[in-house]
Amino acid sequence: MINCIILDDEPLAIKVIENFIKKIDFLDCIATFSNANDALNTIKNVDSPIVIDVFLEGEFPSEFRRLRDETQQLLEEFTVYNANVKFDFINPLTEEKTRDQNIQ
Repeated sequence: MINCIILDDEPLAIKVIENFIKKIDFLDCIATFSNANDALNTIKNVDSPIVIDVFLEGEFPSEFRRLRDETQQLLEEFTVYNANVKFDFINPLTEEKTRDQNIQ
């Protein structure tokens, strides 16, 4: 089982993501956060590895590039507080065998 948290400032987005995660057998949503400070306070105390995959790599409009940059800045702040935080930006369309799954 993989534990995960959801961090988004939109309550509707949190619900949508949470419902999606419930359908995946190997994921367990252990917490949801609507602001980064609450998430950071939780992340500070985690002893196990925290692996974050962000699907914001590739050719995107400027708004998404700005979102990517801000997300990277936030994740870099998380690594200052907990060295167990590891993150990677992934282009969801790069790998042909997982492209359809990533789009869904």
